[in-house]
Amino acid sequence: MADGTVKLAAAGPMTGPSAETGQRMKAGIELAVKEINAAGGIKGKTLVVDFYDDEGKPESAAAVAQKIASDSAVVGVIGHINSSATMAAMPIYKRAGLTEISGNSSAFKVTHMGYDNIFRVIINDQGQAPVAMKHIVEKEGRKKIAIIYENSDYGKGAMESAKKTAESLGAKVVAAETYQPGVDRDFAAQLTKIMAASPDALFLAGQYGEGGAIFNQAYRLGLTTDGKVLKAGFDGLRQGPFIDLAGKDAVEGLLIFASFNSLSDAPKTAEFREKTQRLFGHPPTEQEAHNYDVTFIYKAALEAGATKETMTEFVRKTNMEGVSGHLQFDENGDVKGKEMVIFTVKDGKFAPYTK
Repeated sequence: MADGTVKLAAAGPMTGPSAETGQRMKAGIELAVKEINAAGGIKGKTLVVDFYDDEGKPESAAAVAQKIASDSAVVGVIGHINSSATMAAMPIYKRAGLTEISGNSSAFKVTHMGYDNIFRVIINDQGQAPVAMKHIVEKEGRKKIAIIYENSDYGKGAMESAKKTAESLGAKVVAAETYQPGVDRDFAAQLTKIMAASPDALFLAGQYGEGGAIFNQAYRLGLTTDGKVLKAGFDGLRQGPFIDLAGKDAVEGLLIFASFNSLSDAPKTAEFREKTQRLFGHPPTEQEAHNYDVTFIYKAALEAGATKETMTEFVRKTNMEGVSGHLQFDENGDVKGKEMVIFTVKDGKFAPYTK
């Protein structure tokens, strides 16, 4: 740590098919850093964050983690976003004695692999998928679910949890098709198989880049054209480019199950929403809110006396209100007490879901 500064590192997909999520992550962190330093920094020291591009790929994440671990001035890591990237980096950070807090990696395995230096402020897949399936089956009355999921730790974990929940509720997963994120662009083969199974709901466990193309192609192939097949996915779809990539008609009425309620009336969330609307021209995304909060978790730990060597034990004691909700961790490093919320696409825009 240089005199007068304290340094964090942040890693996520700044380029590639998930670049929008990485850029939103960066915007949230930079906003937090600006506010922290304007208020006097951390114990009088200026907070600095170095950003690293992992392209959303495990192999790139491992290389990035090595670079971060080699910088002795770094006292903590923000990220990664993609679960597979986070899991590739975790052992490297552990060996280097670095704490890692992810705002967006939701795969259940992330906090259940025996590493005590990893935390996350997003609800894990075993918290997200059951809520989504319960709504789709019980509230929307769908019994024949098709799942299309990215071939990653996140996608596979979400699919397995969704399938288990749907079947426990008396529904049937009539098709489960996968694709390679960052590689596949044509999803006709998977969608044709799904069409043959005659589902009444199509659920995507993936990100906005491929998601836009998947829903566009599902609409053009006739799978979702008449509106009888419910369309749904997670908050990785609630990114600016998604609706344009898909075409608004193809995603009209789509349900998005999110772990961050950007429309909450909670004072901190409402204040943050006003800031992002003014500064970024849109309500806060999950990536902006979660990683803004992660930055402030590190601030609180450092002000309480944490060092690089003791950061994990200080972060484990976190108990504070953030812009994304209450921030407190269980024994595995998972956030406690947050609830899911549902958004939809209405008239070509993201909107709160009501029924």
